[in-house]
Amino acid sequence: METSKPQLWSKNFILMPLITFFIALTYFLTITSIAGYAMDGFDGT
Repeated sequence: METSKPQLWSKNFILMPLITFFIALTYFLTITSIAGYAMDGFDGT
């Protein structure tokens, strides 16, 4: 009898890192733009 191995490069395996990357990118862009807004809006240093 021959057993089949599970596929590593499945749709879910590729989709999850992509989703995580875009969430991290959104977080990073939000944090950097908030810092610039706070410096301009509140005359911060």
